[in-house]
Amino acid sequence: MIREIKQYIKERKVVSLSDLENYTRMEEQALMPILKKLEDKKTIRIEKPDCSLGCSGCECSNNNIEIIYLDS
Repeated sequence: MIREIKQYIKERKVVSLSDLENYTRMEEQALMPILKKLEDKKTIRIEKPDCSLGCSGCECSNNNIEIIYLDS
């Protein structure tokens, strides 16, 4: 499964966590350890929204997380 996730991210360059959840049919709790492993290997970068801006109407949830493929 980790290879499929890596390939999915590689093909798209940038994906949201919700896109990845839909693709894999896995919940965030199951995906995050896999994504952390890929991040530790410097394959991807996980970016969370900056919710310190105090914007109105912003939903600062983990579904706003972007996963970016890093070309090596």
